[in-house]
This record gives sequence, structure tokens and C-alpha cells, in this order.
Amino acid sequence: MIKFIHFFTLLFIFSCSSVVPIHQKEALKTKTVEKKTLEVIEPVEITIAKAQVKLIKMKGLPSGQLYCGDKLIRYESYSGELTFFLSVNYFETRKKLKCEFKNGETIALLTIVDFPYASERLNVDKKRVFLSKKNLARVIKEKKELDLIYSASSRRPYFSGPFSLPLNSYITSKFGNKRVFNKKKHTAHLGTDFRAAVGKKIPSTNKGVVVYTGNLFYTGNTIIIDHGLGVLSIYAHLSKINVQVGDQVGKMENIGLAGATGRVSGPHLHWGLRVNGNRVDGHSLVKESQLYGR
Repeated sequence: MIKFIHFFTLLFIFSCSSVVPIHQKEALKTKTVEKKTLEVIEPVEITIAKAQVKLIKMKGLPSGQLYCGDKLIRYESYSGELTFFLSVNYFETRKKLKCEFKNGETIALLTIVDFPYASERLNVDKKRVFLSKKNLARVIKEKKELDLIYSASSRRPYFSGPFSLPLNSYITSKFGNKRVFNKKKHTAHLGTDFRAAVGKKIPSTNKGVVVYTGNLFYTGNTIIIDHGLGVLSIYAHLSKINVQVGDQVGKMENIGLAGATGRVSGPHLHWGLRVNGNRVDGHSLVKESQLYGR
């Protein structure tokens, strides 16, 4: 008799736990419909110039990892809106790209155009133009280390407002200039050079976390700051570094002193920006970030 009662007790408990009241079923249906509606994102058409930055905002819920071409995009999801900085490689040869989630959902179609970058000629120490085997090995090693740093930007933004130029001094070399070193070596200047005497205080362009300090072959004493959301800033040729890895810095906070270390023709600040791995024109980031806000 006891075993008989125990069996029906278990049957009753199992049956009750499997039953969902009608009003709860209707609520579940409603929630499912609402979520599906919010996830629908109509692809937008965007025209973007190589190494220029655009701030993108669109309605919809995220669906995991987002890629534009082969670049992983850090985005922010806030109040049903996606926000991210978009950029295209300076050396990109393709004319069309898609921005899509890993599940195949396309949110943007990109048309890539050229930008009228200028040209210039420079003379520097020949050992920093035509590399010895030792220096070439150092450059390759440094590149691998830096690529890891640039690919590890925080998805969470450390900043909450627009970026600023680090200095208001005369620009001695603009971003994107096609360069000829010592009349032979052809390359491109993928940063902005500001006139700065040795010892001039150098500030951070925005809030962030220091992710690299050290001496590099081309850029000399260098600081890299991760601002989150795929944005990193670089400060090169410094005479002194006043921060260390892990430090949190504020906007326009002094981080070092200008100098003439690395491959230079004179003292100045080389200011570089990376957006989702691409080297970009810092002026375009400053301009587009005026529209950023939470």
C-alpha cells in the first residue's frame, strides 16, 4: 500500500511540474514575438574612404561576433541600439565589403573609395631604411607583439565622450602621406606628426588603459593606450615615458615627454590610431566621435 501511494505521489509531482498554465503560454508567445521583431536589422549602404573612420549607430539586438570583411568589430549594445566605429584598411584593394554577424546576418554593405592622401620625401639614418639581418629580426618580432596588442582591445569602452587631438601644434606630416625615404624606399606615413620640442608634455587623447610601454625600432620610446571599443592610440619618439602598463589614464592626462627616438629626422610627436586593427586618420576619429554619447 505504501509503495502504491508513493508511485502516484511521484506521478502527480511530475505531471504538475510539466503543466504550463494558459496565461503563461500566451506570455511566452508574446515575449518570443517581441524578441524576434527587435533582432531584425535592415542592411544599410555605407560609403567609406580608406583609413577614414565612421561612427555607426543602428537599431537592433546583437547576434554574437560582428565582422566587416575579415576584421572583428567591437560594438556596444545599449537600449536596443548597436554602436561601433567603422574603418577600412589603408591598403585595401577590394571595392565592396559586408558587415555581418557570424550567423550570416548582414547589417551593412560597404562601398570603399580612395582618399586624396599627399606625398613627401624624407632623409633619415640609412640603417633605419635598409635593415640589417639583426634589425630586420627585431622588427619582425616587434610586429608580432604589437599585432597581439592591437587585436586585444576591450569590447567595453573606457571613454564616454569625444576624442581630442593630443597637441594643437603645427602638423609636420599628415596621415596617409606617401613617403620616399632617402630617394629609394617607398612607404606610407600612417600617423600624424606634430611639432614638439624635446621635453614637451604629451597628453592622452582620451580615457583609457595603458597596454604597452617600451622602445621600438621604428617608433622609439612608445606608449599604447587601449580606449576600448576597438580603439587604441599610439604616442611615439618620446624622450621619457611617465606611465606603465595597467595604468588608467584620463583624457588629456600627461603620459610622457616628446623626443627624437627611433626613425626620425628631428624631434616631434608621432600620434597613431588603430580602429579594430586598421591604422586610421586620427582627425577622422576625432570628428566622428563628436557624435558618440551614451
